[in-house]
Amino acid sequence: MGQRHSRFVRLAGRGSARASGNADLVSMSLDQLLQRQQALLQALTAPPSQAARALPEGLAAPPGLKGGVDRGLLAYRLNAQVMADKVLAQAFPRLREVLGESSFAAMAWECWRQRPPQRGDLGEWGQVLPDFLAEQEGMDAWLLELAQLEWAAHGLERGPDDGLDAESLQLMATESPADYTVILRAGSRLLDLSAAAWNAWQGGPVPNDGSVDAMPTPVLLWRPFWRVEAQVLSVAEAAFTRALLQACSLEQALEAAQAADPCFDFTVWLQRALERHCLSSVRLLARP
Repeated sequence: MGQRHSRFVRLAGRGSARASGNADLVSMSLDQLLQRQQALLQALTAPPSQAARALPEGLAAPPGLKGGVDRGLLAYRLNAQVMADKVLAQAFPRLREVLGESSFAAMAWECWRQRPPQRGDLGEWGQVLPDFLAEQEGMDAWLLELAQLEWAAHGLERGPDDGLDAESLQLMATESPADYTVILRAGSRLLDLSAAAWNAWQGGPVPNDGSVDAMPTPVLLWRPFWRVEAQVLSVAEAAFTRALLQACSLEQALEAAQAADPCFDFTVWLQRALERHCLSSVRLLARP
């Protein structure tokens, strides 16, 4: 943040002369520089009425800049507002559509102010949004679920590629189900969602009264190739999948599925999983 407007504001020493400021910067320790950068960040994210009190000591604008430090801070702040909206819109397009562009932009800026980016990769910053929304009074639960769903999908699309180790499937013919587990594609997630959140993610109608279904819908997310896929699961499929994601043995996963539905058929599940490209491998478990 701020490279575009770096000419507007610079950290100087107590003196206003360029040479004096540079000399003070050279003599500062890394800890001192970090403290001043943190103070500048606090000034940028503070309400305008409080920004002046948060400024690091010795902050000065280059000679000739109309408006001085206040003008420089405004430029940084406007740039950050645009960046916050742009970054979150890429990860949460459906949430932006549901909230509306202006409301989403205001929410993005407030999130930036309260939970500013901590890493250089802004693509990771959206991770804080579900927690931020959960703290907001009166936030509809299904909107929070929609944010969690979109962030899970965003993370999968940014994650490492994965494929099927076909040779490992031979273990199912030679080993006991108690001794191995079935691995799903890297980053696969199982979410319990309301129908409202699921419909919103698919572009369907959203509730106007804030109501959420009493019974959540289990949804599996995985990435077979370039884009994320999602599938609503039955109760038995969800129990089976959850056990696999917890690295349980196939035997334990089958017990969980059949406890939910005695008619669960692993052969049918395996065929569908191969067709949907959601399997990665079969792996032997460590023996006790």
